[in-house]
Amino acid sequence: MCVKLAMLLLLAAVSAAAQQNQPPVIATNLVASSSQLLDIPRFSFFGMPLCDDRGDVYFHVPLASNSINDSSVLKVSRNPEDTLLYHLPSDVASKTALDFFSVSPSGKVRFLDETLEGPLTVFSFDSDGTVEGQVPLDVPEHFRSDDFAVADNGAIFLSGHLDAEAPKGSQGKRFVAIFEKSGKLRSRVTPPDSGDVDPKAAGNGNGGTVAVGIDGDFYILRAEKIVVVSQSGETSRTIPFKKPASDLSASGLRLSAGLVAVQFAKADSDTRKVHFEFLVLDIALGSSNGLYQPPDDAGAPVCFSRSVGFIFLAKEDKKNKLVIYPMR
Repeated sequence: MCVKLAMLLLLAAVSAAAQQNQPPVIATNLVASSSQLLDIPRFSFFGMPLCDDRGDVYFHVPLASNSINDSSVLKVSRNPEDTLLYHLPSDVASKTALDFFSVSPSGKVRFLDETLEGPLTVFSFDSDGTVEGQVPLDVPEHFRSDDFAVADNGAIFLSGHLDAEAPKGSQGKRFVAIFEKSGKLRSRVTPPDSGDVDPKAAGNGNGGTVAVGIDGDFYILRAEKIVVVSQSGETSRTIPFKKPASDLSASGLRLSAGLVAVQFAKADSDTRKVHFEFLVLDIALGSSNGLYQPPDDAGAPVCFSRSVGFIFLAKEDKKNKLVIYPMR
């Protein structure tokens, strides 16, 4: 055992040294290969769009009150006939506020909503966009959500903290857990971050910082690593990475067929434009498959596919269009 441990430590040291001695990675410029004009009116959306394994894109759109609280998600497909709106019935929507939504690899949509009655509730939808179920989650009082994702089999990942209304000794304490499909607590998860948080902090607005893999595990993005949590609540491993530049921040991740694309962003205060770069990693090996940079006028990044590449939402006249940028 001692020899084996020594070998593992030696390999880790060699790997770390090799990473330190690597030259800076030069980003490959993405070039558009094709585009598709969407046969629907131009729309606005909140937060980071999510994708399923088919490449359909899901947007949190303002529907009822033109507010970020609106519980409505638009699915946009390259097949116009598959475009679909997911929303709560008006009598339910008037008593709820959307915290997050989740899209599983197969395209199953769930909402995480705060309700006037009190319990944090997960709403699930069928393939026609109709609400097929709702379950309250067994969370502590004064809980505020920060991350949310649901696997195809219904296992729920939820991360958050206790807010400023909690008892003084509990304010800012993290609560991370896996829930059953029924909403019952399955297991607590050791938080991937250390320390407490600002008890007044709000969620990330569906920032795409947690995703579900085809293996059913939950992949959680942090500043310079991805934490992989199983459905039993155990942290199975971490995938470290380095930021391409010190002024870039990891802002989202997308999974596809064994690859993960980490999205980095930097806002230009003068032009109000956002500069994006994408680091693609092999999930199994943790190695880099390349760094990619779209043109500044590419639009909003909405999807990543191992076979297709990156998909952006851009504007043309009075409509939106999907533009494909293959990896090269």
